Amino acid sequence: MSTTTLNITTMKSTLITTSKVLLLFALFIILGTEVQAGGGKYEKKMAETLQAMGAAESPQALQEVANQFLIVAKAEKKEWLPYYYHAYSHIMANFMLKGQPEQQDLMLDEAKSSIETLLKMAPDNGEVHALNAFHLMARLAVNPQERGQTHSMKTQMAVAHGLAIDAKNPRLRYVKISTDFGTARFFGSGGEKHCAAAQDLAAEWDNFTPESPLHPTWGKNLVARMIQQNCGSEK
Repeated sequence: MSTTTLNITTMKSTLITTSKVLLLFALFIILGTEVQAGGGKYEKKMAETLQAMGAAESPQALQEVANQFLIVAKAEKKEWLPYYYHAYSHIMANFMLKGQPEQQDLMLDEAKSSIETLLKMAPDNGEVHALNAFHLMARLAVNPQERGQTHSMKTQMAVAHGLAIDAKNPRLRYVKISTDFGTARFFGSGGEKHCAAAQDLAAEWDNFTPESPLHPTWGKNLVARMIQQNCGSEK
């Protein structure tokens, strides 16, 4: 056998061996990543970002947190919670910008984008409809005089849709009662008749158990504030 033939044979053998090594390495990386993800990488990142969201004290901080949730959402395409908290962070940033309607609407536009994605991903999820209703209520609050009639109706429809799916959801119940109080104020009638429902919700709030530590729990403080503003006390 000639030297050239030997060299070609050796090169082929080396290439085959190298290819096998690279293939095994690639499989190792893939399996390692899957095991890492299965071992709670997603849950850990979500928990850390939720903690950062809870500590955020400015619209800018909430936007930074929202961006982190969006990165998780892009990586975990089947998970709806990252989009949920991306939207929620922007809704809360909107409240911090009260008195700046243009900036508020920008925050709510960002929230709306993720909510639209959520409604496609999880159309039968009560939490998604609660967030949609909360977003619509926030949009109304930016300009009650111009948006009162249209957005009140939109909010009520979102709440009704959600309650048909999950009648006990505390966030849906909160938005409904808050909207009822708002409607009463808009028409100049007393909202006292809604106080019993609000107080019942406050008393029953802790009976609702979220599906996991990552699932929504917000709203209890908002119910307390709603009662204080409309009924004079929390009890």
